[in-house]
Amino acid sequence: MNNIVNTVLDNLEKIEFGFFDYTTLTINILLLFLVHKVVIKLDPLGEELRDYKAKVKVIRLVSFLFLSTFLVFASLGKNIGANWSQSYILILSLYLINHWLNNFMMMKYGEKSKVDDIERYTDNYVSKMLKVATSSTTAIILFFTLIHIWGKEEWLESGSAFVTLGIVLFATKDFWLDEVMSSFVIHAKGNLNRGSVIQLEDESLYVILETRFIGTRVRNLKTKIETIVPNKIFVQNITKVLTIEKEKQTEKKNTDWKPVKQSIIFNIGYNTDYDTVSNYFEDVVNNSRKECSAIGTYEVNIENNGDYAVSWELLYYVNTPFSIKKAKDTLNLNAFKLQKEHNVDLSTPILHSKTL
Repeated sequence: MNNIVNTVLDNLEKIEFGFFDYTTLTINILLLFLVHKVVIKLDPLGEELRDYKAKVKVIRLVSFLFLSTFLVFASLGKNIGANWSQSYILILSLYLINHWLNNFMMMKYGEKSKVDDIERYTDNYVSKMLKVATSSTTAIILFFTLIHIWGKEEWLESGSAFVTLGIVLFATKDFWLDEVMSSFVIHAKGNLNRGSVIQLEDESLYVILETRFIGTRVRNLKTKIETIVPNKIFVQNITKVLTIEKEKQTEKKNTDWKPVKQSIIFNIGYNTDYDTVSNYFEDVVNNSRKECSAIGTYEVNIENNGDYAVSWELLYYVNTPFSIKKAKDTLNLNAFKLQKEHNVDLSTPILHSKTL
């Protein structure tokens, strides 16, 4: 054991550490303990940014791996090389600069939106395009600077670097091209934002939590399960947007939604008069409001005079779009409970439900 320690110490004495070696070593040690102070944690509203913990873990992992490699090479009497140290510092610096700039773009030009009483800043078309420009510029600077650090300028002169980059982009286009282009379309249309309630072809209702270049994160309103939906689904298939955003009076106003108009059809026999039906639906709505405060005003119309029953349409507004599913289920349940009390017979309580 003593021989191993002595060998390592002898190897360390043989190494001539340069400026970048000491700088890299210092940055690594500091980042392992202080990275949570460098990465932006909270937005101006006091909410933790969703990717904060992931970014902290990634930077710590990279720093730990580089530090471990540095120490292993040093114990063997070898210097990891100035190129590696410079590359590490460059990548880390540009990553953090890009991180700060992207966060600034979102806070400056983005919008505030609320989902389940949690308010966050979110990107709009302007902030997203500025982020793309910033990240692209950072990537270009990184690309050319790394070539200079490693002394591979001949790659630029011969064009081999651009050919290689083109081959990589072409080979992976099936993975990212459709998603990125669909993301641009989604942001340009502007109606699929955080908090938007949508209905996909599976007839399920979802609320959008985050739109990214590769996939959109949504939550099922019924099961509360979050999933990632490919962006191309929203472009290639029919997507019903059930929420309409109110016009913003100021640049930084919160994202508010107009009440969503919904309807449910009930079949009630001809032997039930209008006053009975009117009182019945009044009690149904009032009882439902006690369980779901998002239910707003309502009205009752006749959808159709059928052969065996009258199709009554209960039109109602849902003030909070995230409660569309709960409002519908609550009204259906109370309609079933109160039918005996009002002498109303719902032989087929719900024929169908539609969104206006």
